[in-house]
Amino acid sequence: MRTVHGRLDFIEQLKAFTGVDFVKAESAAFQARKIVEAIAFGCLVAVENGINVVPRDAQGQWNAEDILKNLDKKNLSAFPSPSVIRAATPQEQKDHGVKSVVEGVADRRLTRDELIASCK
Repeated sequence: MRTVHGRLDFIEQLKAFTGVDFVKAESAAFQARKIVEAIAFGCLVAVENGINVVPRDAQGQWNAEDILKNLDKKNLSAFPSPSVIRAATPQEQKDHGVKSVVEGVADRRLTRDELIASCK
């Protein structure tokens, strides 16, 4: 997911680029496609780590739509959830003995269909 973050940062940097708009748009679209592929592959890795098996028809796939549809057909959900990592409040440190908290950001979640549509 670090690679995804780096690709998102690169898209942000493209905004400041003073070159040809077509080149900027094409570069951003390429990065977006690679982001979706990385997320789909991350879902495969999560499934493999969870059930110790990658579905046969998903093995060796890099097409995000195929990967996500194959997992969906088998009712295997490993879709990532956008999160914010923050320092724990003093109360959370006291109650739970933690230094950091990972909070899901529900309004930033995408469905499989929304993710696939974002690259078409």
